[in-house]
Amino acid sequence: MKNKNLSYDEWAHRFGKLSLTVGMLATVLFPALLILVFHVPVDWSFVLAGAGNILLLMIPVSLSEFLSIAPMIGTSAMYIMVLTGNYTNLKIPASIAAMEAVGLDPANYTDESDVISTLSMAVSAIVSIAIIALGVLLLAPLSGLLNNPVLAPAFDNIVPALFGALGIGMISKYFKLAIVPFVLGVILLKTGIINSALVLPILILVGVLCARFMYKKKWVTA
Repeated sequence: MKNKNLSYDEWAHRFGKLSLTVGMLATVLFPALLILVFHVPVDWSFVLAGAGNILLLMIPVSLSEFLSIAPMIGTSAMYIMVLTGNYTNLKIPASIAAMEAVGLDPANYTDESDVISTLSMAVSAIVSIAIIALGVLLLAPLSGLLNNPVLAPAFDNIVPALFGALGIGMISKYFKLAIVPFVLGVILLKTGIINSALVLPILILVGVLCARFMYKKKWVTA
């Protein structure tokens, strides 16, 4: 009876946490079987050292991504995105494109945008799995074509091309809010004065502070 009284967000969080837990257990299942069943030797000092280096990079990046992405795509879509992965160059563009296609503003979160974002994330996940399965089947016949050096620049610039197109659309709508974070981001990345993993959290904080300042000065409106 208690479950029937849960709100949509509460249900989404409960089911999302369960899904992520199952996904995490499934991820470690194969190496765990290798260790426990087949007695594959493991040097845990190397494992911990490698995990530590990865966590130092991923913790600030993941935190900044959560703070910047979750308010835009909604609860259910966030869980789907984290569980299925490949979100920087596929899931987020699909969500934003779907919201814009039905006339919703990704910067203004509503219940309608939550529904559209969730549907687009789910469809994107299903399509990506189908494409991966098809790619595995066609990998051998197309390996010669895909390894052609002529195509290398295209594969190297997929993510910049996607986010450049999405960024231009967002910046054109809110160019005043984008000026300071954009200029600061270029300076930080070009000079390399701080670790690149810290650039995104800094830009999010600066963007929020600048937006608040401009709003108080009435340079921008909500």
